[in-house]
Amino acid sequence: MTTTENKMTIEQFYNHPPSAVWKCLTVPELHAKWWAAGDIRAEVGHKFELEMGAWGKQKCEILVVEKEKLLKYIFAAGVLDTTISFELSPDINGTKLKFTQEGFNLDNPASRQALEGMGRGWPGLLKNIDRTLHMHESQERIEKKILYNVPRSRVWKAISNSKEFGSWFGMELNGPFKAGQTIFGQIVPTTVDPEVAKLQEPHRGKKVELFVDQIEPETKLCLKWHPFAMDPNVDYSNEPMTLITFLLEEKSANQTQLTITEEGFENLPLSRRADAIKANDGGWAHQMILLQKYLNK
Repeated sequence: MTTTENKMTIEQFYNHPPSAVWKCLTVPELHAKWWAAGDIRAEVGHKFELEMGAWGKQKCEILVVEKEKLLKYIFAAGVLDTTISFELSPDINGTKLKFTQEGFNLDNPASRQALEGMGRGWPGLLKNIDRTLHMHESQERIEKKILYNVPRSRVWKAISNSKEFGSWFGMELNGPFKAGQTIFGQIVPTTVDPEVAKLQEPHRGKKVELFVDQIEPETKLCLKWHPFAMDPNVDYSNEPMTLITFLLEEKSANQTQLTITEEGFENLPLSRRADAIKANDGGWAHQMILLQKYLNK
């Protein structure tokens, strides 16, 4: 940290992309976790208040917004009248942040005290961004692992062949998986578990859309979809998709570890985000068992 007469500057590195750090700076629910609650929004002219505990609510106003590059606003208008800026620059391994707070009136004892106090506090606060991002990512990412006692080639075929995939998953798809293409279909009951099939039966015929993002033979299959899109009265087509990754690792000639991840939930509307994570977290656990039953047939 460097401090001049009425200004402090701190540089911090994060092992996260600028887009993730930007969300911590501009999304209220994340901002509250690393610093203070308030209706912050990346919109020039937007006025908001930050809840500063014993120091009360401090008025702020957005001055400059360059998405994922620069955020600058007045902090504590009418009290300190300082400006805070966050400058982001991409790095090969993450993001460099340059934080600046300036405009302290050193003729005012309260302002001088704020410079000293905030100078001690900001390094820890900026480190909180990293902790918040790690916590946020772990809460909004699903990961499941299972070991199958079958060769990797057999697991791969059950996953990458769209007909076999649909058989155990509970889908009828209209074509093969091809990287860069969208495949459509509908829900049909699974063929490997009568009890699960009964649960899927009420959803028979519901339309399914999958985008094939990436295929690495016998190693990785990446699909995108609209998660937990169950309400027939809602158009989900304009929502971002989540990314599903099936990753295979050969443990021995007849043992294969499958890791399934699903990420991107943070881009879903807040109103249904938690329900989608909860439903799919349980759903993937069940699907791994269905796949196991399919492989054991």
